[in-house]
Amino acid sequence: MDAMAIRFDAEFDAIFSNQAIHWIQTQRLLYKKMNKVLKPRGRILLSTLGDPAESSNSEENGDSSAGINVSAIEAAALITVSHTPELEQFFQVLNSTSQILNGVSNMHERKPLTQKMLEGANFTRIQFETRDFFVRYETLDAFFSSRQAYIWPAILHVIPENIRATTLSKIKAQIKKQVTGDTQGAKFVERYPVLFISAEKIV
Repeated sequence: MDAMAIRFDAEFDAIFSNQAIHWIQTQRLLYKKMNKVLKPRGRILLSTLGDPAESSNSEENGDSSAGINVSAIEAAALITVSHTPELEQFFQVLNSTSQILNGVSNMHERKPLTQKMLEGANFTRIQFETRDFFVRYETLDAFFSSRQAYIWPAILHVIPENIRATTLSKIKAQIKKQVTGDTQGAKFVERYPVLFISAEKIV
């Protein structure tokens, strides 16, 4: 269902959305539509991308305290590849799109801006919680397979199709280059922060 084409009116007790709202450009309008379809005192429970610099709790899938931080390595690799002359213009489009989708140019601005948008959409009892999640991979190739299934396609869609394969190879090569030392038997840990949002419709 298109979130921006909701036609209901005060029919639902709650709305749940998992890792989706950051893809919607007009979040201010989205929250107003959510309020419209909720019954009085109806609640929203949302999750979206969190600020890597902020976390209060953690959920672990494997041992997050031991292993190679492949998330940080990937971030550095993407920055390096994005500065390649033949690719820079395309990654600039991706960065601009990401800022539009997230509604902010800085992660630190997200919570206060979201607070204002929810209040403007007639919500109260607004709460935020950032929680870290960790996934452990036995090998770097396992991490690559996971990324190719859902993250990298979203990044590569701004790259012309005829150079996507070579761009992906460059990303992998940069990650491998930055994974230094003896990694035999080491685990690769992916960390991703998630921001949880809850609010209640004002009667």
